[in-house]
Amino acid sequence: MDEYGLIYFLSCKIGLMFAAMSLLGVALATYSFSLRAAERGELYEIANAVGQSISMVDSLPGKVKIARKLPAPSGPFKISLSGEQRGRVQLVRVLVTAEEKVERVFLASREINGGSFELTYGNPSSIRIEKDGDAIRLELV
Repeated sequence: MDEYGLIYFLSCKIGLMFAAMSLLGVALATYSFSLRAAERGELYEIANAVGQSISMVDSLPGKVKIARKLPAPSGPFKISLSGEQRGRVQLVRVLVTAEEKVERVFLASREINGGSFELTYGNPSSIRIEKDGDAIRLELV
């Protein structure tokens, strides 16, 4: 084999090696992205369950008391709820944190936990909400 044939042979093999490594890198990046998207979807389900529960209790007349089981994600997570009263509207911020973070904001027409509050709980399994008149009491369990 002459000198040019050997160089051509080796350059083809090196090119194939780089192509294989690039393909492997793309596969790993796609897998990582799909895992993060799945986790973010689970966290959105939890945040929406909390918000829907608050909205449901807020809209029902009279005394209401509910306990709702929260969706269980595949790993550990933390929920942080904070609220502030802005005029006649209660603003509730729901932050669900694991490796990803999801934040949702909900509005209520009644005062929740005294108007200004912060709750943080790791791996809650359910939410309890009780409405009596114009006040709503919220807790994570």
